[in-house]
Amino acid sequence: MDDSFGWAVGERKNIFDTGIILHTNDGGNTWTAQLPETLILGAVDFYTPQFGVAVGTNVWWESVVLVTWDGGQHWEDQYYDEGYNLHDVALISEHIGWAVGWNGTILHTTNGGHTWNRVSSPTTGLFNKVIFVEDDSVRVGYIFGENGDNGVLLRSESPITAIQSAPTSVPTQVRLGSPYPNPFNPSTTIHYDLPKAAHVSLRVYNLQGQLIATLLNDTQPAGYHQVLWDGTDQFRKPVASGVYFCRMVTPNYTKTVKMMLVR
Repeated sequence: MDDSFGWAVGERKNIFDTGIILHTNDGGNTWTAQLPETLILGAVDFYTPQFGVAVGTNVWWESVVLVTWDGGQHWEDQYYDEGYNLHDVALISEHIGWAVGWNGTILHTTNGGHTWNRVSSPTTGLFNKVIFVEDDSVRVGYIFGENGDNGVLLRSESPITAIQSAPTSVPTQVRLGSPYPNPFNPSTTIHYDLPKAAHVSLRVYNLQGQLIATLLNDTQPAGYHQVLWDGTDQFRKPVASGVYFCRMVTPNYTKTVKMMLVR
């Protein structure tokens, strides 16, 4: 990334306290706003121009992790946990990242933000900053925070070679994610996970159960995948506003998710 590219997040006061994501690609001369629904965002980090993570909370004070793999065109919810607002995030590779917040919350991803796991913490205080520094052979991580009247500093050290050589993980189970954005206009992205290669069909149906579009009907490799639906039918004609269903079928898995198109 260069000096022209940047992101900022925060909270919009007096507009139901929802969050805002701002993006610039001209060094900050102009900013484009994205308005995620009912989120209060505290931090954002990008490792590449395509892969970024924003963290915060929602109006129910659940911790929230938003991830983008397409440079911010779409953001997908990847983690919720009741009562623990997240304050900071740091990405240290295309696969590995950390997020911290209330109640000693430490989250960790090793698969490019697709899943986040909570890490054991020695305190239930507030963590408000996580950073990493490195030399030729060692990467050191610091988490800063407070617990009552006392400050808290956590430190972790690991060889850089071990992190860089970590294998890319694959999902542990088949999963069809929630389309994002939803409601949408003009398109939405559908994410699905495969722990091993399998034949996958992804089809869109209307409320009457009629087939609208076949997004995928082929064998796919193990990994994290995504498919875009642009709101058109089998003949590439735009469909009307309304509720639609995306149905995923594999040899051992079937699931349907609802989508709402708003023209």
